Amino acid sequence: MADDKAKEAPQKTRHADPATIKCRVHRTNCAQTNEMIPITVNAVGRVNGKKVFVPKSLVTLTQAQVNNLKDAREDIEILLAEDSAVYQNANPVQAAQALYPGYRIIKDPVTGFITAVKEVPNYIVVYDS
Repeated sequence: MADDKAKEAPQKTRHADPATIKCRVHRTNCAQTNEMIPITVNAVGRVNGKKVFVPKSLVTLTQAQVNNLKDAREDIEILLAEDSAVYQNANPVQAAQALYPGYRIIKDPVTGFITAVKEVPNYIVVYDS
């Protein structure tokens, strides 16, 4: 009879953790005084998906957590002043691109102002072998 109860109520199986990655995470765009503040990363939909760790330390993360860190980006925008010589050029967008080569140049169709935009990652993930 005890054997029947064991068959009726199957044991809960624990699923193995998804593939984990050993890595070091560095902040890229913060003040030097904030550089060592702990990083918190979440993996949505996972039990115990939150991880808090000190930057530059060896840490084990899931692929979802690594993806979240890689996707964390910030836009740096530079609005060119109205009196800038760029606007005097025959092709101001091309002149702005020459002035800011790594940036995406956007010209507002209504005001005519030019903005240089660059996407910068917040974190760099260095994989440990």
